[in-house]
Amino acid sequence: MMKTPRLLLIACIGITLFSCQKSELFSHLIQIEGYIQDAPAMALDSLRLIDLKAIRTPKEKGLYHLLLSMALDKNYIDIDSDSLIRPAVDYYSKTLDKYHLFLSYYYLGRVFENSEDYQKALDSYIMAESSVSKRVSKEYLSRLYARKGRVYLHQFAFDKAYEEVDKYSRISVNLPDKRFYIRSMLDKVSYRLINRKHEEAQLYLDSLETWMVENNYQKDALFYESRLPILIELHPGQIDSIRTIRDIYLHACDVEGRTPDYLMLANSYVKTKEPDKAYDYLIHCEPTIQFDVFEYYATLSEIYKAKGDYKSALDAVVKMDKTLADINISVFNNDVRFIEERQRYEIQRIKANTIRLWLILGTVLLSFAIALIVLVALRKRRVIQKELNDAREEYKLLQSFTEKSDNKPESFSLTLNERLAALRPFAISSVGNYSQKNLAQLSKVSRERQEFLLSTGLLYAMTYPKFVGSLIDLGLSPEEIGLCSLYISGYSSKELNNSRYFGNVYRINSGIRSKLGIPANGEKLLSKLKELYNGS
Repeated sequence: MMKTPRLLLIACIGITLFSCQKSELFSHLIQIEGYIQDAPAMALDSLRLIDLKAIRTPKEKGLYHLLLSMALDKNYIDIDSDSLIRPAVDYYSKTLDKYHLFLSYYYLGRVFENSEDYQKALDSYIMAESSVSKRVSKEYLSRLYARKGRVYLHQFAFDKAYEEVDKYSRISVNLPDKRFYIRSMLDKVSYRLINRKHEEAQLYLDSLETWMVENNYQKDALFYESRLPILIELHPGQIDSIRTIRDIYLHACDVEGRTPDYLMLANSYVKTKEPDKAYDYLIHCEPTIQFDVFEYYATLSEIYKAKGDYKSALDAVVKMDKTLADINISVFNNDVRFIEERQRYEIQRIKANTIRLWLILGTVLLSFAIALIVLVALRKRRVIQKELNDAREEYKLLQSFTEKSDNKPESFSLTLNERLAALRPFAISSVGNYSQKNLAQLSKVSRERQEFLLSTGLLYAMTYPKFVGSLIDLGLSPEEIGLCSLYISGYSSKELNNSRYFGNVYRINSGIRSKLGIPANGEKLLSKLKELYNGS
């Protein structure tokens, strides 16, 4: 008998050792996750050293693919295929780990954004947002809203882009790394410039400049990259100011190692009447966004006009108009799609609310049903417990009756013994030990209790008809006659009153005394009954 626990102990130790061996790789991945934010290059090197054959469990595979996708993105290595991040998304979608699910969807969105599939990128970012938990840092939330804003911008959904960049700004203002807040404000400016809202852009940029001065932050190339187009658009006649800001911008780009915005520079040289330099910068442009394509042909048209080449300028205007038409079509298509998505979302929301309502209603009904069942069960148990207690008291009382022999007819002794036999099974067991059959028998015994008292009177009526007849003549009920018969048999009111199954004996006695004509402070009831009994 002692071998089984010992074998189980050995098996548990073996399983534990095997689990520890298997979790060694996972522990290594957890360590990489701990420093991937601060040392992404080292994290990437560590991940590349891992033997893929060593990855055995879905948990290890999910975390490995997530960390590798993160490391590549943080090392500015763009990937445009979801094959790398997909195992992480698939694994964490089946778990309760919302933190890693958030990261998986976020980096899936980054992949789709790299491949310019902006709708799938947006869907991924929305899924990431729905998986936000307390573990997700404010920095990652800032990045998420920034990415969503840029995707909406590509879809010409300016209002939504503004909403996302506002959320980005509200969160980033409290972050320790103030570069997040500066970038959020520059995004606000950039989005207004693309939508040709230069006055709003200037207000945001002025606000940012004030904040940077108050917090001792140096204005960088990106700041001047926002300042220059505002100056060109709102103050085109201030040529010296345009040249000054342009020179500062070019110097900042050189210091920071940043590639300048050639299209914006070309436009600035057009405004300062330098078409040749404008053309030199423009030929370096490779516009991909439709807004930039439109600006490209608009600037090219201005350059040709400044050079007197009106035919080429006209060709550029035609291409500019075509681009504008394409933009309008794209805006219209996206508006239609957003309306369809909004309708689909409303339908899904209504369905979800309906399902939620039914679930709540079902839960309430189920809770009510369970409570009702519990209450009925408790009430039934109380009734059974009372019946059991009454049966025990009755058994104890009747057992004491068997010890008395005075004036007890044989038929009464038989009835008493039968009653004791019926009560005996319930004299020692608890209610929890009874089957349904036993409980049904207990209820039957309880129902027959009053009948026993009445049958006692009936037995005396058959044995001592004159005595019982005299009681009937005096108007006593069968119950009262049965009680008087027990008194004659030698039982006291105190004994009988202690048994709840007889009810309130003293109340019944009062009715008997009244019918026998005994005053409240007069002759004893037992004496009067013995007188009637002896006279019969």
